[in-house]
Amino acid sequence: MKSRPLLIGLDRHLLAACARRGLEPVVMCTHGTRDFGFPEAPTDTYLVDSPIKLEQALGAVEQICASGVRISAVLTTSEDAVVTAATLNLLLGLNGPNPSDVAKFRDKLVQKHLVRGVGVPAADIAAIHDVRDGLPDLQMPVVVKPRFGAGTSLTALVTSIDDFEQFKAALPGNAPRSFVAESVAVGDEYILDGVIHQGRIVFASVARYVSAPLDVVTTGNPCCIVSAEEHTAVAQRIRALGEVAIAALGAPDGVFHLEAFDDGKRAQFSECALRRGGGMQQELVLAKHGVDLADAALAIALGEPLDIVPRPSGDVIASIAIPKADGTILALPDAEDIMRQTGVIDAVVELPVGTQMRARQASTVERLGQILAQGDTEEQALSRVREAQRFASDQVVAVPAGPLRVLRRRGPDGVRRAD
Repeated sequence: MKSRPLLIGLDRHLLAACARRGLEPVVMCTHGTRDFGFPEAPTDTYLVDSPIKLEQALGAVEQICASGVRISAVLTTSEDAVVTAATLNLLLGLNGPNPSDVAKFRDKLVQKHLVRGVGVPAADIAAIHDVRDGLPDLQMPVVVKPRFGAGTSLTALVTSIDDFEQFKAALPGNAPRSFVAESVAVGDEYILDGVIHQGRIVFASVARYVSAPLDVVTTGNPCCIVSAEEHTAVAQRIRALGEVAIAALGAPDGVFHLEAFDDGKRAQFSECALRRGGGMQQELVLAKHGVDLADAALAIALGEPLDIVPRPSGDVIASIAIPKADGTILALPDAEDIMRQTGVIDAVVELPVGTQMRARQASTVERLGQILAQGDTEEQALSRVREAQRFASDQVVAVPAGPLRVLRRRGPDGVRRAD
């Protein structure tokens, strides 16, 4: 019986980490994820309507085991599937965290109560048990978001009761009804991506949101992140906060993605996930520190020795999203052309031609692609990544949504003809 890891969802970095270790993973994902084609699904892919539903996940596991595979570990970078992965690890008798410990990292209300209980600064927060009801008694303005959400989806800044009523009216019919409201944090928003091993943080990387997630969904600005220098006072405050928060939450071994605010004097906890950060955080951390978070997650899940030797770069690293276009995509930039722009060290175009998109930015994961660039200074890194983004956006051609119009041109005889 061959031993192979099971990946929930298609993660190109985990697939690559498996390949480097000579492992052949099996994948469980939705039909839509497989059809999307980025990355391409391996041959041994088991399709389910929803991998976060335990009965469907167990059905896929039953098929995998019946095919002669012994599952050696279950991993995911999907926020919605981390509890499912932990549950499967437990049921299969594999190395991994207890599902009840993982569940705390999905619950925004529980997280903040736990860290506030040990004196970690965090926003005031209250449950909205049913978003169709009124707001809890918190001073306006507040940020309203799903209690178990991800990607800043269905999140809004609410400054009045009228704002809240408009927010409720705009929610889709399939939206969750359990939300939270929290006071608005002050300061810049930071990221702490790291690795926990044998109960302690053995590596952590600090970065700053130039365009914060709430700004992305409220203004449409593309998500932009820049690495922070480790010796600065703010980086030290974020790291110190992370140490205490991780201990308070009882984080198990694995990778984590923590977000916090800093007003120049004090850091404030926002939330923490037991997975790698999204966007290009894998690439940013690798470029800045030489640490492969995907490989670290795989090693810990397999119970293999963890070999983390940071090799810090003196460069500043910045990432940015290629923003959405309105309508049906007819043409896209080539990633290799983007890579030729000054300072660019990585680029990926994630959507195929023919994709239909809405102009409204509903979450931070909605984008055409992503770009990573380096510079000698923060100013230079940001200038380069933004210039590359403008180059990429100029290559995008889309037909706006609505009634189709026939494009015509005037021929040599002066008669307009359809193209």
